[in-house]
Amino acid sequence: MSATSEFLKAVGTTAAREGTKIAATRALGRPIDSVIDALGDVTVAIAGDRSPGSLGRGKERPLRDAERVISTDEKGNITKMLDSRVRSTLDERTGYGAPGLLGEKVYDKYLTDTQSTYQGLNKEESKKAPPRSFEEAQARYFTPKGNIRSTYAQALGFSEKEAEAASKGIDLPGLRGQPSIREDNYSLEAHRQKTSDNPFINFAYNHPEAIGHGITYGTPLAGIAGVGLATYFATKPKSDYALGLGPSTGNSNIDAARASAYYQQETAQMKFEHQMQLQQARQQAQTPGRQNYGKALGLGLPDTVGGDGAREAYNMATSIIGATTPIYK
Repeated sequence: MSATSEFLKAVGTTAAREGTKIAATRALGRPIDSVIDALGDVTVAIAGDRSPGSLGRGKERPLRDAERVISTDEKGNITKMLDSRVRSTLDERTGYGAPGLLGEKVYDKYLTDTQSTYQGLNKEESKKAPPRSFEEAQARYFTPKGNIRSTYAQALGFSEKEAEAASKGIDLPGLRGQPSIREDNYSLEAHRQKTSDNPFINFAYNHPEAIGHGITYGTPLAGIAGVGLATYFATKPKSDYALGLGPSTGNSNIDAARASAYYQQETAQMKFEHQMQLQQARQQAQTPGRQNYGKALGLGLPDTVGGDGAREAYNMATSIIGATTPIYK
């Protein structure tokens, strides 16, 4: 992610959160910072793109002075510090999100050969407990210049020659980026390049970061689309022709039989109504004068007709008598 996109993302997130706080406070007449912060945390957990491994990190930043301290004397004076060129992507202000964790899991487990350690191979380093902070991990795994220490490179599976070269600033071979410190347990982690004879799988192995980020950013979009479709089908207006059969029984044969019976009943009712309408129309057509042919046909026309209406009624009655009776199949 570029520096510009990171900056815009940070500005947009901060502005949205603070704007919501101000609007809600004015509307309710009291501060609700804790509620807005809680909603923000929930949103990050559901749609956040950060994760504790290298895939979910933000833009690199220089280490703060406190993070660069390696050792102090009895009076608290700093005696040794990390080189100013050493940088970090640790961001304690933002929590991890489910999409970011999912993307990282796929990246670590399936797309790369991931190795991690918090102990070196020599006798002294092999007895150490896990680091308790990022600063402690940085001082343990890396030299003041930011190069990985030889014993930890060997613990990740590299040869002694490769490890010695890495301690002098030469990149370790076969890795997707150089080893980094995880944010959750402060272990040292490295991702080896995988290969496959299958061209499609090998393509994924050659672009694991792109696929991992695609999963991270695609998961919330897929979730939103799923909720939208579910809402649409749940609230979709029923057609005028929808069957009033009630909920499904779960048995397709029973549902089909119910539908068939419903259709037969509806067809029989329509036949009866049409026959009654035609019979009434024929009876009225045999008597000269005003006819309530509108009601006979269910058209809602007036019962009496003035002026030329009588002639129109007579013509309609004559056409009804000669009409062909509908045949229902």
